[in-house]
Amino acid sequence: MRSEPFKLEQNLKKAQSLIDKIFVPFEYILFPELFGTGYTWDEKILEYIDANQKLIEDWLKAISKKYLCAVIAGIGRKNEKGEYKNGVTLFEKGTHLGYYDKTHLFRGEKELFSPGNHPGKIFKLGGIKCGISICYEIGMPEVTRQAALNGAEILFMPFAFGRSRYQTYNTLTKARAIENGAYVVCSSTPGGHQGLEFLGHSRILAPSGEILCDALDKETWIAAEYDSEVVSRFRYEEDDLSSGYYKNFRKELFK
Repeated sequence: MRSEPFKLEQNLKKAQSLIDKIFVPFEYILFPELFGTGYTWDEKILEYIDANQKLIEDWLKAISKKYLCAVIAGIGRKNEKGEYKNGVTLFEKGTHLGYYDKTHLFRGEKELFSPGNHPGKIFKLGGIKCGISICYEIGMPEVTRQAALNGAEILFMPFAFGRSRYQTYNTLTKARAIENGAYVVCSSTPGGHQGLEFLGHSRILAPSGEILCDALDKETWIAAEYDSEVVSRFRYEEDDLSSGYYKNFRKELFK
């Protein structure tokens, strides 16, 4: 979905309307980067984040409780030190599980937010270890590799990615899935506003790098099935499709 900056009520209504259209069972919902407030480099967004963070998180908590699922959502937040973060908040069945803050900031974000310092942070959702990477971090393979080495089998990635960089997005989403033997789940803003043009192409990729589904440039929902045996195969088996990278990875060579 594309969220309009400074139009929280409209954005949450749109999010609810998309959830209402889902006709398959689901255990996870992923929303794009800064989905509630809208993605912008306007410095006024910090005041808007401060005023609306609780409302957004209350809405996400209610969604996770209503549908008995895990919700992973890109959100701006102000931490206990008074720093503003471009991050992710996570809820499962009404319980708040914590935050992940973007560790590598992009262009205008650097004037607004303080970077996070905990790449590879793990959250257990639906009994599965999951990792987070946000937008620009797709080009920092260490972020997802650390999460995968910490046990993540699903990598959730909210995006507000530039439309002109499709080749980067297309290549690196596949690469992060293949090199980590993990499912990659991307929720990516389409459309544009305030001079920013967004790519869209929300997608879910298998550990093989196969794109299981892609939303193209539409505002819609997509879904795919997770299979832990597929993760195990593409990490530890060497066959016609799998390279078994984790089976042969020499951790002792790296710090």
